[in-house]
Amino acid sequence: MMDKTKKCVVENISKVSKKNICKLVTVTVITIIVTIVLFVSPILNSSDILALGNDFQFNVLSFSGVIAGFMFTGIGILISAIDKERIRRLWDHHYLDNLYYCSILGIFSNIIDVIFVFVIVGFNLSYELKKYIIYAQTLFMILGLVYFIWCTLKLAKLVSRMR
Repeated sequence: MMDKTKKCVVENISKVSKKNICKLVTVTVITIIVTIVLFVSPILNSSDILALGNDFQFNVLSFSGVIAGFMFTGIGILISAIDKERIRRLWDHHYLDNLYYCSILGIFSNIIDVIFVFVIVGFNLSYELKKYIIYAQTLFMILGLVYFIWCTLKLAKLVSRMR
């Protein structure tokens, strides 16, 4: 009898993990497609962004740093809430995976943005190379923002469950 229960729990965890990965990949792919569409359309233009100069890059640096800091804080809240039985059960059964993984991906995206800022500001690069870096930088900035919004919504839901 115990083996059937254990098998059912393992199958449920597998389903939840697959569902979480599917959601994360879907959000990431949609964000990448939307960003590409924005660059192909006249809405976002890398030349206009480059014309803004280093001031824009310093704003990106501030934005990415703040968003990454908030995501680190979110992970800290998640880790500090693990000792609550309800949250521990959600964690053990992989219901909080997307919160954790999108926080990590968001932090990673923002760190890449910061690296791009240092590359654009610190090195004498050709205009064409800067243009491609701006494309990548904007993609990672939008990804970081999407992950941040997703994490904020998930974290708000988690905090309401803790009450």
